[in-house]
Amino acid sequence: MKHQTINTVFVIFFLMLGIAVSIVQAQTPQETLNQYVSDLQNNPNDNALREKIIKFVQEMKSEPIAPDDYSILKGKGAYFFKQAQNSDDYKTAVDAFSQASLKAPWKAEIYYNLGLAQEKAGLSDDAIINYKLYLLADPSANRDEILAKIGAVEAERQKALEAKQKESSPEAIAAREKQKFEDLLKKIDGRRYTYHTPYQLHIIDIQGNHLVTGLQLDGEPYTNAGSGACGRIEIKGPVCTCSYNGTAGADLDETYIISEDGTSITRRFRFTDRTGGEYIYVWQR
Repeated sequence: MKHQTINTVFVIFFLMLGIAVSIVQAQTPQETLNQYVSDLQNNPNDNALREKIIKFVQEMKSEPIAPDDYSILKGKGAYFFKQAQNSDDYKTAVDAFSQASLKAPWKAEIYYNLGLAQEKAGLSDDAIINYKLYLLADPSANRDEILAKIGAVEAERQKALEAKQKESSPEAIAAREKQKFEDLLKKIDGRRYTYHTPYQLHIIDIQGNHLVTGLQLDGEPYTNAGSGACGRIEIKGPVCTCSYNGTAGADLDETYIISEDGTSITRRFRFTDRTGGEYIYVWQR
């Protein structure tokens, strides 16, 4: 009986000891919050953890006091936002507000400010996320107003996506290339390009939408302007081609390539018969 009493005492003692240790080891709500915030600072994009922190603070008896760094960074963000003139300026405000949100991630106001700055900076996806975090952090917020703002951001994002898709369509790309070349053609209209060989000056004149070739011998007037099968070629693009039957029955292909900046024209002269010879000359403005 005595041994049983001793055993019972030991059991009770160790149970009490375990309870005491558990009490000592248990974290306070503030310590738990500090750990959550530290984890978030190591993983700033963990929005699930942000939501967990917001809900955890809402269950605390009183809202914890935000650190001084939070207010300082929030003030910087507000200043940058007020002074912003373009998207890059708004991104500076976004950076400040983002840093502030890591100092006190339970504060509703910072998510609203961050969403506004991201919206102005063209960061639509991020803005929507932070508007939703704002609604979670402030149950008393005007829900209809914020949801309407989210809807407007989503509509703007959709509009921008459609415009981008349209801009990258084959038709849009072709239209831009066509306009680009038409502008170049206007720019080089009336220009003369030359290529020197011994005793000869080879000439290319741009006349409207035609490429006109000619030849001038030393001491002789300009001759052969636009004569021959490829003397006058219609310009339909930066690459102009002409084929004809040359001397001794040899077929020839001529290709004239206008440079993007309009400073030169490259001529590729190729025999298509069994000789297969090719010659390249560059006319400079």
